[in-house]
Amino acid sequence: MSFDVNTFRRIGMIGLVSCLRQVRLRIPSRTERTDARITGILDLVVSQAVPVATGVIVTLCTAGILGPAGRGTLTFVMSSASLLGILVQASVYVGAVHGHRKGDTESLQSGLAVSVLLALSLVAGAVVAVLLVPRFRVGQLNPASALMVCVGAALSIVAWYLIRSLQAIGESRAFRDITTLQSVVYLVVAVSAAALWRRSSPVVAVWLFAQFLPIPLAARRLSPWISWRLFRRGWRIDLLKSALSAHVGFAGQQLLLRADLFVLGIFGTGAEVGYYSVAVFLAEVVLRLAEAFALAAAAEGAKAFSAETRRALRRSLIRKYLRVAIVLAVPTAVTAISILPWVLPAYKPSVPLVLLLLPGAVASGVARIELSSMTAGDERRRLVLAGGVFAAMSLAYVPLVLLWQALGAALGSTILYSIQLCCCALLVRGVDRHTAGCAAPGPVDGRPSLPEAVGIPVSRNSAAAGAGIGTPRAAYSLPGDDGREVLR
Repeated sequence: MSFDVNTFRRIGMIGLVSCLRQVRLRIPSRTERTDARITGILDLVVSQAVPVATGVIVTLCTAGILGPAGRGTLTFVMSSASLLGILVQASVYVGAVHGHRKGDTESLQSGLAVSVLLALSLVAGAVVAVLLVPRFRVGQLNPASALMVCVGAALSIVAWYLIRSLQAIGESRAFRDITTLQSVVYLVVAVSAAALWRRSSPVVAVWLFAQFLPIPLAARRLSPWISWRLFRRGWRIDLLKSALSAHVGFAGQQLLLRADLFVLGIFGTGAEVGYYSVAVFLAEVVLRLAEAFALAAAAEGAKAFSAETRRALRRSLIRKYLRVAIVLAVPTAVTAISILPWVLPAYKPSVPLVLLLLPGAVASGVARIELSSMTAGDERRRLVLAGGVFAAMSLAYVPLVLLWQALGAALGSTILYSIQLCCCALLVRGVDRHTAGCAAPGPVDGRPSLPEAVGIPVSRNSAAAGAGIGTPRAAYSLPGDDGREVLR
């Protein structure tokens, strides 16, 4: 049998089309989807776990080397810079990624320009304030520490924008690698600097370098869409408009979570801040566990076919979180009672602080899962309301710290986190009543849509689909069925 050229061409085309159908149109099996999802979740878990592990080591080492006062100064600068950066960054990446998802090739570049402008404005404002009032001092805040706080906040604004944008467009592996490298570099260099100079300022300088490190690394991965010629394509302030609704709720949550250290640094002594910082880092193990469950609630809830499915997912995650959190809180408390006084005898006052913080940390974890579930349901008004209430609640730290210093901050944290849990429970209950019996539209004639046919999960929430990325869930993503992260 002989074949001419056209016959071979037809056979080749048939083979090529068959391969393309296998690659693009094959519906992945449940096992394949589960394996890809687990791989992506592990990337996110590593990106959360490594900073926690290195942070605990750095905390213990710097606490022993610098003493309570030195550790307090270091913690005040880092926590204040992180809080200020979170408040000022305006969640610009939400609007930028939203535009990128809709095909706007300029949105990431414009978002970078806005972020850099916010960072430069913050540093310029700090310089002007220091020049106008060169000798002010309020607690741990003085001209030098104020400049370091503002520089750290500016760096964190740009770094936050780049690495969150990197994660949101599907580069979870790069996100994991950059955060891991940042944490390891900070661990090695910070401990070495503390041992060599035995002062907090060199460690602060190392921390500032660690905040800068992700910027060139993430920018290189985003180079197809961004350039450091920031204004060569122009920039749009409208990116802020699409992100502000997300930012109000997010900023309120973070203010309630982080304001205790800032208020204690303003109205307390350096030693009190040092004791409290060690206790916070130990209790933060439970909070980081809650972050993993909150990520799952936001991402998996966005794929729910109905409000009932989302509600069942939320309840399941809360039950699982409570089991693990309570089991984890017990050895943390035992460690604080038995090991901490032996390893760091100067930090015995931290032991009761840990015991006070742990119940609040468990309660805050449940609240964060409920907030993420509302995020998945695109409950913007309730999220903004929650953010405003939480921001107002954080003012309660001031009288408690004035009365009882670090003990008041720990007691206030547990009380406020418990109130936060009650508020979230009321909001979620309202969502459940409002969405009772409501189901999102399903596939036409029982057939999956084209994205579902190739294994890309699609949100059934019509409101979310119309709004795009307008809530904090844009910060979170889980892997799609092809192993890459899919924007929600």
